[in-house]
Amino acid sequence: MNCLEHNRRNGQDDKHVPSYVNPHLSDQNHTIFEDDMIKGRKSIVPLVKRAELLYTEKTGQKCQKSFAPFREDVLSLPGRGDITDEQIMKFLKEVEAKTGWKPIGAWYHKDEGYAHSKYIEGDENFECNYHVQVLYYCQDPETGKAIRPKRNYFSLRQDWLADATGMERGNPASETGRNRRSAMQQRMDAMEVRLGKLQQRNDELERLAKYREDLHRRAVEAYEAKLKEMEGKSQKALDRMKANYESQIEKLEKRLERYDRRKEKEKEAEKEQHHSSGFFTSKSQKIINELEDKNKELRDELMDVRMHSYGETSRKIANFWKEQCRALDPVLTADKEAQLTAAHQKSVEARRTDIAIPAVSTRPVKEVAPKVKPIKSEDYMKSEIEKKWDEVIDFATQHATGKGSRTGILWLKDSFNEYLDMSDSTPGYNMGGQPGSLHNREVLAEKIRLELGNGIGGRHVLDDTQMAKLKESLSSIVQDQGQGLKRS
Repeated sequence: MNCLEHNRRNGQDDKHVPSYVNPHLSDQNHTIFEDDMIKGRKSIVPLVKRAELLYTEKTGQKCQKSFAPFREDVLSLPGRGDITDEQIMKFLKEVEAKTGWKPIGAWYHKDEGYAHSKYIEGDENFECNYHVQVLYYCQDPETGKAIRPKRNYFSLRQDWLADATGMERGNPASETGRNRRSAMQQRMDAMEVRLGKLQQRNDELERLAKYREDLHRRAVEAYEAKLKEMEGKSQKALDRMKANYESQIEKLEKRLERYDRRKEKEKEAEKEQHHSSGFFTSKSQKIINELEDKNKELRDELMDVRMHSYGETSRKIANFWKEQCRALDPVLTADKEAQLTAAHQKSVEARRTDIAIPAVSTRPVKEVAPKVKPIKSEDYMKSEIEKKWDEVIDFATQHATGKGSRTGILWLKDSFNEYLDMSDSTPGYNMGGQPGSLHNREVLAEKIRLELGNGIGGRHVLDDTQMAKLKESLSSIVQDQGQGLKRS
């Protein structure tokens, strides 16, 4: 921040406000006056550059580092800020007349000081340092050189300020005999104070470093103890898992023996059934043939009885009609008799057809052997269930990660149930319980979680979130023993 911004108190934000400034009092500040030289400017840097060019132009030399064409002054004003602008202007005119320095700006500040505690607006704990900031133009326009102050300038300016404001002048050091510290002594004292603070800070950092080393040591010890504890638990878990697997293997071997014995019995029963089926088929055919012969004889006897009865009835009807026709029309008796005879023969033929009894088929019965379901080889069954296991793991991974074309839970559910059905009939793959039992479903779900988990022997392909999702889905599938939607 440059001097103009600080003196005017404009363009400041919270980051640039000094700690000794009470922003609640800044609205009491005011500008006593500003010369046309600085009005409208944000900085005096361009004026300094112009002064340096004037110096070089007048003297033909480059500016030295000590060249000071502008100077600032601070006028401390004890009291409660009751010094007037007119009194300050009287002092500035005196300075310009005695030194040749031209005042180009003066600003009255009533918001700087020292906070005895964290102040708020209206807090009287803030001790205000009333003062006036003055900016002088100290270059001789004729020579281009800076106007240096006289040796007794600082003593004289206190006399001029006391005379202009009516303040009481303090006693000079020549009268009080007070020794003043040289600039070098002041810098050395300041460096000693800073060195003491740095030493204090260094001691504090050393204590902090020791504290951090102690914390690190204790953390390492706790970590090593926890690691040993976890290793012990892991070994116990491995032992339990090994015992569980050995128990399952033993159960599977026993079930396999029972399965082999059952298969042998089924094969023997099939052989006996096949041997007896030929005997019963030939005996049945003989009985059927005898029944068909008997049926044919009965049909012939029935036909004879019906035809005899029908012929007798027809003749009686014909004779009745002959007698009636003769009584009604003796001339046409011969023609009528011929017609009735023809009609009688025709009806007899039609009746023979109507009363015909369908014959029973006498074609020989084919000897059909009972269908025997082909028995798949054990190697083939193991190959198929291994393929199904790969499918289950693939669908479980896609469902847990949400990546792939088979991420739905129904794909996993169908594959899960199909694997269970196959495991019941495949030697060495049974889950240890009854076919279709809840125990088998729980064992298969745990087997899937171990295969995809981050434990010993797992594939380490799922993170904790994905494992939680898979575990929840498998629990749902275990409880729901129904089939999923069929996959297309």
